[in-house]
Amino acid sequence: MANFTPYRIYTYVRNKILAVYPDMYVTWGDEPIPPEGVAVQVREIDHYRLLRGLTLEDLGDMWRVAFEVNVYSNRFTDAPDEAYEIMRVAEDAFEKMFFVESECIPLKRANNRVTRIAARFERNIGQGELMPED
Repeated sequence: MANFTPYRIYTYVRNKILAVYPDMYVTWGDEPIPPEGVAVQVREIDHYRLLRGLTLEDLGDMWRVAFEVNVYSNRFTDAPDEAYEIMRVAEDAFEKMFFVESECIPLKRANNRVTRIAARFERNIGQGELMPED
């Protein structure tokens, strides 16, 4: 088991998505989505040390992190249903790491082809906490 880092969190979620959807395009950064099909973006949107907070061991070394997951679908048929099914996999992955989901919303289409669903997850992480094994 390893300590939490932004890239390890991303990798954990990416691996969970790829286990269910092996051909899925999953990215960390702001990259163009593929012209056809489905894509997932998992990225850290906030990371800061809490000025005042305690861990179970009363050490006070704690960070607040937030991640955003965007699911994009360029498909005309069943795109919202497909996007929500993929989002459920990401939600389960973040739940296993004890993140709290603050919102999951469909966003207005930039054009008439792309369905986009965005979810945000937040968590306080103590210095000695370890990632889940599975």
